[in-house]
Amino acid sequence: MRKLIIIFCIFIFVVFSISFTTSQINYNQNVIAEQTFIDFEDGYINNQSSTSVFNYGFCKSYNKGCGWIATYNVCKYLNLNVTISDTIRAFDFYGTNLYAVLGTNPFAIIWFLNAQKINANISFDVEKFDELAQNSTVCILGYSNLKNGHYQMFVKETECDYTFYNPLQTHTMASKLSTIDDAFKILIYIK
Repeated sequence: MRKLIIIFCIFIFVVFSISFTTSQINYNQNVIAEQTFIDFEDGYINNQSSTSVFNYGFCKSYNKGCGWIATYNVCKYLNLNVTISDTIRAFDFYGTNLYAVLGTNPFAIIWFLNAQKINANISFDVEKFDELAQNSTVCILGYSNLKNGHYQMFVKETECDYTFYNPLQTHTMASKLSTIDDAFKILIYIK
């Protein structure tokens, strides 16, 4: 039993050491990349492929960065002063799934937003998504199936329509959910 505990402790140490080292290395590169990154006119990142200059976990942001992008966009929507490099650094340290190979942990998004003093909550009840979104300031829709997954920030546009970011789209909740019918879905909502 004692050997098992020692092995477990070594494993935890290695995992955290890799996370810390990855977050530091990526942060140093991402600070430089952010200096030359051209933000979009409206202040939001709407084209994930444009983030190819940023490292995220063991990956480039353009193919695994939708979680931090949705979170960054929420912070920008709420007029918080956050940087891309600081946002990625936080997720690199505690918020990726398998060092971003499997994307971003949805609970890390909640933790990050709560650390920014944003009251963020999560729902897995698809039947309540529209009602929760109607009564929220801003939301993130996350979905995943065996082929892929994605996070998108969205805001209420009209009584029925929402504007989704990354990529920029307008949908009703029902029409958006129908495009991802076979996926597992979550809603992160901010009141």
